[in-house]
Amino acid sequence: MTEVQNKYGKALLETVDDPKLNTVLLVNSGSEAVELAVRLAQAYTKRKHIINHQPAIHGHTELLTNMHYKFVKVSFP
Repeated sequence: MTEVQNKYGKALLETVDDPKLNTVLLVNSGSEAVELAVRLAQAYTKRKHIINHQPAIHGHTELLTNMHYKFVKVSFP
């Protein structure tokens, strides 16, 4: 991690009032950010199914590409 990224992460955390929110993960692309959000939501809710808005572009990873198909229930292991 660079010094700039470290400073940015610390500054970002200072804007959050909840002490449980104490981690920043900087990612390289929107696809990575959305995939991480999906996986965090799945872990938090203990649910595997995803509902997404159509038409929308969520990224070009395997998980997100599978979400593009309308009326298909997508489940991940």
